[in-house]
Amino acid sequence: VRDGGTRIGVLGVTGIGKTRLARALRGLFAGSARVATILDPAEDWRSLRTQLARDWQLDGEKLARASVVSAARSDRLLLVVDDAESASETLLQHL
Repeated sequence: VRDGGTRIGVLGVTGIGKTRLARALRGLFAGSARVATILDPAEDWRSLRTQLARDWQLDGEKLARASVVSAARSDRLLLVVDDAESASETLLQHL
């Protein structure tokens, strides 16, 4: 990710630490990226949208395209999705 990669997939059996890694990424990238973490992608889109805007420190906590583009010009935005296989169609469409 630090070298410009755009996606990383972490797969494995239950109990090997995938969720712990997802939670630790915020600290690992502190100062070099704005990190948003979705631990329950099955949540409704409205809740996830508010969470992403807050985590990415977007103006007025709005996840409008213009806010995201503006933030991405000055900082790297990192989105971590745990348990991604349970993501709703709505979430996937918005990503």
